[in-house]
Amino acid sequence: MSVLTYFIVSAVILLFIDIAFFIICKKSASEQIPAKKKDDLNKGFIYLSILFFICGYIYFFNDSSMQFECLKETMTCTYSHSTEYDQTIRPVRTHDFSNIKRAKVTSHHRRKSGTYYTADFIEKKGRTAFKMPHDFSRELEAREEVRKINRFLSSHQKKYVFVNMPDGISPDKSFFILCLILIFFILSSQILYFLKIIPRDFDGFVQLPADIDEEIKKDLKEDGLSDEEIDAFLKEINKDADNRVKTIHLAESDDVIQRTRKI
Repeated sequence: MSVLTYFIVSAVILLFIDIAFFIICKKSASEQIPAKKKDDLNKGFIYLSILFFICGYIYFFNDSSMQFECLKETMTCTYSHSTEYDQTIRPVRTHDFSNIKRAKVTSHHRRKSGTYYTADFIEKKGRTAFKMPHDFSRELEAREEVRKINRFLSSHQKKYVFVNMPDGISPDKSFFILCLILIFFILSSQILYFLKIIPRDFDGFVQLPADIDEEIKKDLKEDGLSDEEIDAFLKEINKDADNRVKTIHLAESDDVIQRTRKI
């Protein structure tokens, strides 16, 4: 198993953990999470899903290496490839070129990433029958390959083979690794985000009121305490607070009111 395989398996495991964590929190604390926080969390999961889809496509379906072979004996061109998931070269599809007259270079324009070129197989009627499943970034490379194809079609050459096996890290693999890094980052951010907006109580996940001090003041006033006594009481219980959960006990007649407050 390759390093990338271990990497993708880890990402899948973390994804399921994060989804399970999300479902648990939704069930136990959906009523307490503010609407804006819910929107932020939902956006995070949408971005995560998009990245995971892109990453999975590159890993399981995109070419890691490819081979395009045409044989005069069978009059067929066979496209084979390997992926990051399976490094074995295996056939994907086959084209019949018995009705092919020539090959030509076709340019394609992308709005953001510029122009790329393909080698198109043209039928005797002038229509494009199929394309070599490889995009050339430079026109000169595409024209050189088309020249080889046309020489194969018009001569007694028995076989034409094009092989693309990138050395080092290909752009697709670099983008794949970037997607994985972003997935790990979003997963970690989502978990930290949950822990931040949903403080942990002994009974599960709860969202404490933002105006807890006002609630305490209201209860203490009902017990007959003056404003000075209330301020002194709040100052005392907040003395050593540094973002930790505190349990505050308030006496009201014979009952004990217990609240949990995160400062």
